[in-house]
Amino acid sequence: MALVVFVDSFRFSQQCLESLSSEEAREVKNGNNYRYDYCLLSYTGSLEKGIKTMGRVVGKKIIFLKPFPMETHTRSKENFQSFIVGSNDEGQEIKYACGPNLDIPTYLTPVFFRKEVLHKYYSNPELYKVEDGHLWCGRLWHTAIDNDHDDCVAVYLGDLGRDLRETERNYWLSQNITPYGKRISKTEFARSFMGEWCDSTSIELVFKRKYMEFKKTFHKTHGWDFFLHLHEDDEHCLESMYLPENNIAEVGLSNF
Repeated sequence: MALVVFVDSFRFSQQCLESLSSEEAREVKNGNNYRYDYCLLSYTGSLEKGIKTMGRVVGKKIIFLKPFPMETHTRSKENFQSFIVGSNDEGQEIKYACGPNLDIPTYLTPVFFRKEVLHKYYSNPELYKVEDGHLWCGRLWHTAIDNDHDDCVAVYLGDLGRDLRETERNYWLSQNITPYGKRISKTEFARSFMGEWCDSTSIELVFKRKYMEFKKTFHKTHGWDFFLHLHEDDEHCLESMYLPENNIAEVGLSNF
């Protein structure tokens, strides 16, 4: 085992090199377990007015620790499951195996899931976060999703294999559906293939976006908040809000 120490340090001065009794200097030092680059220069940038001299040290040093017995584990080969991506003329399912090393055309094959697949993540806001186009599990993993649909969620085949763990993919596999003519949303197409800024059209995503925009605009205009800030115990309510798939009347929106 080894400990690696990194250094990336800047120093600035409002005095010129002559006032510091110094000259411009550059130096690179290498050793068996270290390397550092050092420079002292007249500063000509625009970071801050009045700065005339800049010094920088960038380097690293490896400190080898005393070895000690370590238990070793052999990781089993990961299984990249096959997902339904379509059907043939006889109605038979077409399946492709996911994986991080697929060719581009296959990597970008959209795989569709019941919208209920997100229930697990909405129901555990302390662990997961569902955003417009993204799903997060803290800092453990993250994947892009196309959640701008009323009745389904789409993920690219390659992203399933690259971003999700095998156990997580098993869960998604249980919600996999045959697309039957489904395509990625117009929002996803505009963002990923046309390189355009595009807002989502899904009701819950639009509401969240408009809610935050209204709060920000109102406070900027009037100097006070129209809505009270959510208590920290209730902040998850906004993030985990979603529209039921089967019956819009379930949330009392049938008359709007």
